[in-house]
Amino acid sequence: MKQQHNQKIILFGAIALSLGNLHSAVFNYTDGNLILGFQATAGQGSSQNVFVSLGSPITLRDNGNAGTLANIGSTLSTVYGSNWYTRTDLWFGVVANLNQQPTSGIGSRTPVNGDPSRTFYISQPAASPGTGIIFAANTYPSDALGLGGNALAGMERVLTPVESGTGWNFTDSDPLNDGVPLDGIAGVLNQTINQHATAWTNGWSAWNPVSAAAFTVFTGGIQQNFGKGTAQTYVDLQRILATNTGAAPTGVVGGGTYETTISISSTGVVSANAASSSNFTTWIGTFNPPLTNAADRTEGADPDKDGIANVLEFVLNGNPAVSNQAILPTLGASGSNYVFSFTRRADSAGEVTQVFEYSTDLVDWTTNTPIAIPTTPGTTGYVTVGASTGTPPNQVQAVTVSVPKGTHTKLFGRLKVVK
Repeated sequence: MKQQHNQKIILFGAIALSLGNLHSAVFNYTDGNLILGFQATAGQGSSQNVFVSLGSPITLRDNGNAGTLANIGSTLSTVYGSNWYTRTDLWFGVVANLNQQPTSGIGSRTPVNGDPSRTFYISQPAASPGTGIIFAANTYPSDALGLGGNALAGMERVLTPVESGTGWNFTDSDPLNDGVPLDGIAGVLNQTINQHATAWTNGWSAWNPVSAAAFTVFTGGIQQNFGKGTAQTYVDLQRILATNTGAAPTGVVGGGTYETTISISSTGVVSANAASSSNFTTWIGTFNPPLTNAADRTEGADPDKDGIANVLEFVLNGNPAVSNQAILPTLGASGSNYVFSFTRRADSAGEVTQVFEYSTDLVDWTTNTPIAIPTTPGTTGYVTVGASTGTPPNQVQAVTVSVPKGTHTKLFGRLKVVK
């Protein structure tokens, strides 16, 4: 693990907020801690970065429901304006790296609290908790994580005390350089102050260009922007391992494992709360091309514009990134019955309520007496659910609904799903 720094400093370049020290002007950062960073790409505050230390990522790895971590509303208002929460040009993200040393051989380090060398924690934008993209295995191999760690080390030297002449340790009660000190809060990394200018080249804006890879490695970046019109704005935190040797818990080598969701409220409250486990959430993050826009991964979204919402694509085992209406149910006739047929994912049955409704005129539907689709294989009333086939978690089941024709010469059917 990187050398630990336990001294407290007044940081010229960062808002001094850390767990257990929310109202002090002393910024307490230790190498390897989670860094919450902010940047504005235009307008007020575009030459300032705000930093918040969220403590050890291992704490959130082991307890994703840590709750409130900090309240930084007044700081964000001062630096970025009272309208900071509605600004689409204001961005934030979270990152941590244990160290960039090799995972084996000369220079390697032993795992620390179950995190081997080159373990990264990074954020991804999410429309709601647990909906961010999770990187697939081998997306970021060990060498790439080492490069990312080297880049992050430059920013960490901005946040830590003077170390062998390479660190930064400025006291600045007026970080905005406007003649007005910020009471009870340390400063902001300010590009317009001479001694800050060098550090700015290793600041949040420098390593997190909105349109390029974060820390030269993480394609698409690690940030979320505000201005969503919601009470909370989210990023999902994932853990990326360079190796499973010594990892506890183990994870996806070169890929991500979801740990928790960091939210920021409209009043500036920063919280960590893990999303409930969901088959839909797991499924929505598995597609190629990936759905990089967090809003495209919500249940009601239709990113491929085929008229089928994501939650229905999930039930029908579709691909939300590729338009395909062939997955929709079909209606035919067999003997004295009208037969409504579709194929569903087996893991959707216990997570999404599924019912069949029918009509003879497209006006009056059996909404008060729908036919429920059972969650398990077998025949119940008009409905037959076939045995699961395929390999978990992608098993499917054939479903048929047989409705007697009676005196009806035509029948219209529809599948209704509710999550």
